[in-house]
Amino acid sequence: MHKTNPSGYCEKLFQCSECDKCFTSKANLETHHMTHTGEKPFQCSECEKWFRTKAELKRHERTHTGEKPFQCSECEKWFSTRTGLKNHKRIHTGEKRFHCSDCEKRFSTKAELKLHERTHTGEKPFQCSECEKWFRTKAELKLHERTHTGEKPFQCSECEKWFRTKAELKLHERTHTGEKPFQCSECEKWFRTKAELKLHERTHTGEKPFQCSECEKWFSTKAELKRHERTHTGEKPFQCSECEKWFSTKAELKRHERTHTGEKPFQCSECEKWFRTKGEVKLHQRTHTGEKPFQCSDCEKWFSTKGKVKLHERTHTGEKPFQCSECDKWFGTKLLLQTLDKEQTEHVQSSSPWCGQGDGIDRAPPPGVVKEMEQTELLPLVWSRRWIGQSMFRAPPPGVVKEMERTEHVQSSAPWCGQGDGMM
Repeated sequence: MHKTNPSGYCEKLFQCSECDKCFTSKANLETHHMTHTGEKPFQCSECEKWFRTKAELKRHERTHTGEKPFQCSECEKWFSTRTGLKNHKRIHTGEKRFHCSDCEKRFSTKAELKLHERTHTGEKPFQCSECEKWFRTKAELKLHERTHTGEKPFQCSECEKWFRTKAELKLHERTHTGEKPFQCSECEKWFRTKAELKLHERTHTGEKPFQCSECEKWFSTKAELKRHERTHTGEKPFQCSECEKWFSTKAELKRHERTHTGEKPFQCSECEKWFRTKGEVKLHQRTHTGEKPFQCSDCEKWFSTKGKVKLHERTHTGEKPFQCSECDKWFGTKLLLQTLDKEQTEHVQSSSPWCGQGDGIDRAPPPGVVKEMEQTELLPLVWSRRWIGQSMFRAPPPGVVKEMERTEHVQSSAPWCGQGDGMM
């Protein structure tokens, strides 16, 4: 047995033969001796746990009765033990008697100091009997064990949901109360949790502490990194119950499921149209506001979406990333490629009544098709190939002319312009 009193000298009358600690009374010595023998002669009648002393049993029984006989004179809170009250009072006095020898942080109780010291030593003395993981405290172990048992002892009084911890319940209750106690010092937004605030603050600092091991990109959260890593692994763990397609994120699956249910939970405040996603309604609202937040770095034109500015920039770079499998020609957009493919298979001639039918007459596409293509700013690029007959050239509808003048494509891509045949 390790001796806690190496000199062996004892000023008090009663000394432990195991560790040489000294005590003022025989009763104290006998109580202490039980820490060596493991003897626990006192049992709780409620839960049948055993204790070394009557005092320990009495303190434990208060966890069943809820009795709290000790009151703070400052804030009038009640406590089940004198020690609990004594520790609490240090909150008011600011007293922190115990300091860490490694980092010199100070703590109000020995227990707090001991827990803190394990962050330096890495000590985890409490093990889960199910999965053999180790934990720093009994409380951490107890919370972890609920992941195995499924126990959720804390219930919300509003919606009756159950939670594993008081902290989880408290966070959930804020969804009912709307409470957001944590404020950003930069933009003054409020958040429900410290974690949410910390993540938000990275939008100001630009901090991205999580790096992908494959491509070395950095991300602001572990969740973002995990989603990104699936682009490398191809992992798609979320499956649609309707069509059995797989998706890499829950959000993607949820958006997809709306194609089956028809659900459109997001409404435009201007025209009251409904949309499947927040992103769709945000893009739509720009048709009302005229907002175009994306600028071309070459000609400084502005566009309403990243996709549109990317397509436009190809008019400067000449990039054509889409190749025809039949003739090996390259195209700047999938739509142009698909249009050519349909012409080659004569699908357009057989199924599109607005295409030339060999009668020398050019017909305009349906309004819905025109509108869709105007939204993607591709109508000037594909009008000539799909809807203008090959024997005669006629002027396109006024809306198309306006669109093409804006994108400066009239001279470069419109076959209805004069080509030396004297016709427009």
